[in-house]
Amino acid sequence: MQYAVREFAKNRTPMSSIHIWLDATSIPQQNRPGQALAISSLPAYAGLCDLFVVCAPDAYHKDGNKQCNLASYSTRGWCRMELLSKVCTTGIRGTYFLSGDPNNPKLEQATREEFAKIPLKVFNAKFTCCAMKHEAPFTNCDRQQLQNVALTLYAGCVKKHQNNPDLKDVLVGMCADQDEFFPPTCIHTTKTGDETRELFGSTISIANDILGLSHEQLLGLGDKSTSTGSKTAPSTAAVSPDVEDSTAVSSNVVEL
Repeated sequence: MQYAVREFAKNRTPMSSIHIWLDATSIPQQNRPGQALAISSLPAYAGLCDLFVVCAPDAYHKDGNKQCNLASYSTRGWCRMELLSKVCTTGIRGTYFLSGDPNNPKLEQATREEFAKIPLKVFNAKFTCCAMKHEAPFTNCDRQQLQNVALTLYAGCVKKHQNNPDLKDVLVGMCADQDEFFPPTCIHTTKTGDETRELFGSTISIANDILGLSHEQLLGLGDKSTSTGSKTAPSTAAVSPDVEDSTAVSSNVVEL
């Protein structure tokens, strides 16, 4: 992240004018009410930033020595939600990927073709709370905390996609795979076993009615799927038991 900030300061704007929003420090980790408010504000933060930097150089996780890179970054639910918040508010404008050798990293601006390769289905990704079987302090499932954020982003895409091709690409994927993007149920894992819990239920159908999206319109968008996969059968969200890596941190660099 420091490398990216220095590069932007060198080529774009003085260091004194750069302000950084970093998820690990800008979202409260212990204060649950404050954390919930910060999570709900993700679309606002993503929409206000001038630069969104995915910091995912090659590294090894401090726990378990697992390799971390851009590929592992894209498997994490929180990382997908941050990316989704960015593209659903302002498109891929100002999005950069920092990857490769940490001693000589590559900092590249995202293209629509590269962005299309990154999965954005948040609720089928990896979450630490699920990997830890929702033992304290992970008793609340992050997927349930992110429901309202996902609905807010979806409504924004529906309203603004005509004027932004990036938003149109995401909306196409959402409509083609609604049961994948917004799973009706999820598997809640604990040490005593698994249970199926309601996640979105019928909320998306209700949202489509409110937003004025007919079944025919949804099918029309889904037929043009490009960036986020083809239509699949309805599913229940489940995640890998692997603990998500924490070294690939996404950060928004904001110029004021």
